[in-house]
Amino acid sequence: MKEEKRTEDNWVMRLLGVVFHVKTILVTGALLLMASSVLGWIDRPVLGWLIGFRMPISERLPAMLSYGLFCLGAGVLSLVALMDRFRWVCVVTSGVALLLSLNFLLSYSIFNAKEIILVNELNQQEARIVLFSNKNLPTCFMVNPTFDPVITTDTIKDRLYATIHFSTFGWYSAVLGGLLIIVAFCKLNGPIRYRNTAVIFIISALSIYVIVVVIPFLIAENYRNKGDYYLGTGMYYEALGEYEKYMNIDLSSKYIKSFHNHIGKIYYFIGRSDMADAYLYKGSVYMEQGNYPMAIFYYSNMERDDLSLMSPAARSFLVYAYVRYGLSEYQENMKDSSIEAWKRSLKINPSQVEAYYYLSRAYYDMSSFEESVLSGMQFLKTSRNRIRNAEVSCNIGDSFHKMKKFDQARLFYLKSLDFVTDGNQRALMSLLGR
Repeated sequence: MKEEKRTEDNWVMRLLGVVFHVKTILVTGALLLMASSVLGWIDRPVLGWLIGFRMPISERLPAMLSYGLFCLGAGVLSLVALMDRFRWVCVVTSGVALLLSLNFLLSYSIFNAKEIILVNELNQQEARIVLFSNKNLPTCFMVNPTFDPVITTDTIKDRLYATIHFSTFGWYSAVLGGLLIIVAFCKLNGPIRYRNTAVIFIISALSIYVIVVVIPFLIAENYRNKGDYYLGTGMYYEALGEYEKYMNIDLSSKYIKSFHNHIGKIYYFIGRSDMADAYLYKGSVYMEQGNYPMAIFYYSNMERDDLSLMSPAARSFLVYAYVRYGLSEYQENMKDSSIEAWKRSLKINPSQVEAYYYLSRAYYDMSSFEESVLSGMQFLKTSRNRIRNAEVSCNIGDSFHKMKKFDQARLFYLKSLDFVTDGNQRALMSLLGR
């Protein structure tokens, strides 16, 4: 018995020795870096994951220079460190991996906030789609919602949280891979002072990077906070001055809708109703009251001559107003005006997906089955959300069934089952003819 116990203990120790062997750690880190190039880095509700090699590091650089490409290169290069004479390569590859991961986090949340703002707008679209489905479509699935209704992107803290929330396996894989390679370097043979110096250098470089590039944005946000304080106390000109300082530093301010609403409120109360943001503020007041036609009137008058000149925030307000107006008209059984509202929202922003989702059902209700199919097909071209795609496939199947194109209807009901098999009662019942 003692011999068997000793043999078992030896086997466990050998296994632990393999798992925690320095070269095993290094290879694991390298594989994680390479894997991050083909994994999703951020989840865009409805549209699906954006994978590493499709994510350019900057809009100013060619699209091929992506996070995934650099992580793949760093992962391959780190394997060279398996040879003792090249162990210093670990410092380079781990530094690259951690810098890329940090840059991704800061880029989405601070430098180029429009990206995370757009992701959160998709999050809100997903929330409205789920609500519409629960109210107006046949029972399909018993699933938890995939959106988070409490996420906002107004402040740096909010955007950091949102970026981490929507980040997926690719980003975490790059972070973990970089850390494992540092651990491997620390365990490699050699003078300990060199290893400590290298690790301290990496940590210091990353810290300096954060301090240098983030502090201006923190200063800008402080200007904005002071502006909010002045606005709350009725000191409108002082608030406007602080907001102008904020806008001069943080160019992402043009995408933050709440900020432009505050600017518009100032213009309204100081008698500058001719300013575009003043129209935005008045439209927002009507939006809160549920008076969507008046909100649309004011939003549309921000740029009377050419709506393409509207700021990104104003465009987002107008699209949202049309979508909400369409939903309110649909609930009142005013299908014609709801369809028209959603079509107008698509003219302003053809890339927003929820209007196609609603149109696929609204056209069906109006017995415009061909238009219902076309809208559903357009949604399927864009969406990577399997649950929503399953629902829209059933919508398309229903339209083909009404047109007595039974083979095509059956094809789309089966396609719905391909997207989601478990709990897809609607597709199963349709195939059974019930």
